Amino acid sequence: MDTPLDLSQMQVHQVPGIPGGLPSAWAAEFDAVVAEAPTMAMSDPRSLGVVHDLLTRVTWIDPASIEVAMALPEGVRVSYLPKMPRLVLAQGQEPRHVLAEDGTLLPDGLDMDLLAGFFYVSLDADSELPEVGRRCSDPVVQEAFRLWTEADTLIDLTGLPIVAIQRRSDYPRHTPGMAPAMSFLLQDGTEICWGRAHGTPDPHSTDSRGEPLGLERKVQRLALVLKQFPNLNGVSRLVLDDPQVKVFDYDLNLLPLDRPIP
Repeated sequence: MDTPLDLSQMQVHQVPGIPGGLPSAWAAEFDAVVAEAPTMAMSDPRSLGVVHDLLTRVTWIDPASIEVAMALPEGVRVSYLPKMPRLVLAQGQEPRHVLAEDGTLLPDGLDMDLLAGFFYVSLDADSELPEVGRRCSDPVVQEAFRLWTEADTLIDLTGLPIVAIQRRSDYPRHTPGMAPAMSFLLQDGTEICWGRAHGTPDPHSTDSRGEPLGLERKVQRLALVLKQFPNLNGVSRLVLDDPQVKVFDYDLNLLPLDRPIP
């Protein structure tokens, strides 16, 4: 005779990869979801699918990682991975929310002190965030999400301590239909005006000859600036996405370059 399988008895035994371990609020969400599971016979051909679909409702679980298999005599064994944090969303200087690597908003509960190694994104004051588990439509967040790999690349190539991605400080708040121009912020507050991500239409980011300033060109420009200003010492603001490269000191005075940078 088939043994009924009470899916509501499922528990989280091990969740790898979450900084600081599984937050209590995340465990509570898991418990709340599986508590709604029906009781059904293991021989029911729908049982494995029911378990799989149930876990996709847990907002912090990566749905692509879910695997469900029969494991007699226990019943079923499930394996899954959490969505990994990717960006910390901050309002003012305070970290508020975390964006996952798939672009969805993670539930609250992560220890923000343990996320110091992740890029921060400075939100506009009027930014609207989606429900947990949904993708964010805020243009600053979207462009920052497209840019984090480029920030990682710059760290690998230059060693610069990039800690945040934000709207370029002189870019207007409301420009309908256009992704905002963005900057990378260093630990000491130095702003690298980078522009838009590779693949984002950017008609305004051109050199003095009108040629587009793509990722490779901006990296070359940065490398030439670093030859004159190692580690950007003495620089408070560097503009790489305009026709002319501009370097400013801490009083926002324009610093002369040894030679023009194309």
